[in-house]
Amino acid sequence: ELYETVVTDKKSSLEIIDGTLERVVNLVRISLRMRDKENKLRELRIASEGTQTGQVRKRDQKFAVVLKNLEKDEWQQAVERCFVEKLNLPVPLQKTVFVSDQDC
Repeated sequence: ELYETVVTDKKSSLEIIDGTLERVVNLVRISLRMRDKENKLRELRIASEGTQTGQVRKRDQKFAVVLKNLEKDEWQQAVERCFVEKLNLPVPLQKTVFVSDQDC
């Protein structure tokens, strides 16, 4: 698994930090919020995920995108790719309906 994420998929890297070899994974957490008909703020969260063994693991986390090493400075494109792959939302539609607040 380590070889696959570091070498093959390039979704993490090995770095020496304070004299210790550490695995670094760059994540972008996505907060997708909306107001319902009662004006209550709602947030889309990941409730669970399937494991390789077929089990279900509870998560209760915000949407997240793992950045490949080459994407570190291109998080916006990684988020767009995530919405295409996970939610089947084409990029032109995303640009029409979503606004990015980069100062949060």
